[in-house]
Parts: sequence; C-alpha cells; structure tokens
Amino acid sequence: MSLRERFRTASNFVLYYGYGKTKELSNFDIAIIEPTAHTKEEINKIKESNTLVIAYISIIEVIKDSPNYNLLNEEDFIHVNEKPLINERFNTYMVSLSSERWRNILHHNIGKFINIYGYDGYNW
Repeated sequence: MSLRERFRTASNFVLYYGYGKTKELSNFDIAIIEPTAHTKEEINKIKESNTLVIAYISIIEVIKDSPNYNLLNEEDFIHVNEKPLINERFNTYMVSLSSERWRNILHHNIGKFINIYGYDGYNW
C-alpha cells in the first residue's frame, strides 16, 4: 500500500512535540512529531511498526537556540513598532514568509527531514 493510501486509511494519529516516547508513538497509524526532538534511529523504530512519521515544521516561528535563527537577518523577522515580534508564551520569534532566505531554509529542512532522516512527509 502506498504512503498516500496508508494516510487515507489511517484510523488514528498522534501529535507530539516532546522527546522520546518511541514505543507509545508506534501505537498509532500516523505520528506527527517535532523533528528536532527525534533521532534518525528513533524515526526508524517508529516506522518499524508501520506508523507513518510526519515532521511538524513551524513556518512562522523560530526559537533563538535553533541553528536556523543564526542564519536569519533582522529583515527576515516580523516587526511591530520597530521591534521583532515575539511569541512570549513559547519565546519564539516570528519570521516573515515573504523572506526568501527563510523560505530557502524551510525547503532545505524539509529535504533533510525526508531524504536524510526518513520522514514520510511533513506538515506545517
């Protein structure tokens, strides 16, 4: 059965942002997970149970500790009253989708997650 068919016929899913829980994630037809929180080995372990593993990618937020943050310039961020817009609840910086640099980073990351880490797809 193709990935598309497996996705269409899935009867349950989990959305998980934390670390670990490989065994628990394997109990679902689809696991949508934070890609920076899991190793390639963990992804493969989840997939062994026939679970589709989807990388969740935030397209408008970046944390300061992320390597992607250091690739951005001041003009890549959304500004309000000349200050970068910050989601204070999660301490994330809001990035403009009009930034070509940011879009290139997103495309690069998607390719990496699928081609190197083995994710079955991505969601944003």
